[in-house]
Amino acid sequence: MKRRLFKHMKSDYSNLLLNEGGIRINNLKFYQSTENKEIQDNEEGFKRRTQFIKEEDFIIFKKDSKDENYVNVSNESDHEPLMKMTKMEVSQRQFVPDTYIYCTSLSSDKNLFDNYDSCIEITDMNFFKLIGIELLKQRLIKMTSIQEKDYISMEGEIIYSKERKIDFKKTGISPYFVKDISFENEVEHRVVYASILNSPNDKLSPIDLVVPELRKYCKKVW
Repeated sequence: MKRRLFKHMKSDYSNLLLNEGGIRINNLKFYQSTENKEIQDNEEGFKRRTQFIKEEDFIIFKKDSKDENYVNVSNESDHEPLMKMTKMEVSQRQFVPDTYIYCTSLSSDKNLFDNYDSCIEITDMNFFKLIGIELLKQRLIKMTSIQEKDYISMEGEIIYSKERKIDFKKTGISPYFVKDISFENEVEHRVVYASILNSPNDKLSPIDLVVPELRKYCKKVW
């Protein structure tokens, strides 16, 4: 594993993991409501796809429709326009279903979080695979073709952006990996497991697992 990944936590939890393989896996929406203000993010799980229109006029007009509130946006129209706009920003919010994630950091800095007094290093990606296997056994995630080898749906570093704005041309970035720039000091790496939910309105709950084999793939840093 080329990257060094660190998990900051309270010593009671790190001792449980190192001694027994006990671990708590949080869901995405847990971070919306947690009382721990250091990691609370009430907008977790969405991004804004943004496009800036600089020169081209956009015409807003009503289109023939039974819905009186229907409004269309175009740069060409035979309809009488309601208004014309230039130099505007088009923004669309995208949400994702709640699922189980495991967050680590690229930093082991003791000053990164005030509420944690312990740090472990994840030494091998098999650590996350074992978690995925156990979650799948309990039918808390689903298997996808992407997961066939490692039981992980997605993994990577968080992209930090002001107000979660991502340019339309970068739409391949999943909302699971976008956070506001105010969190950039966390230098977070995230593993995402495939959700069993279909609607962003549904919610899971944190789950406690005991996977003794995890002990082989982590070690105490401080």
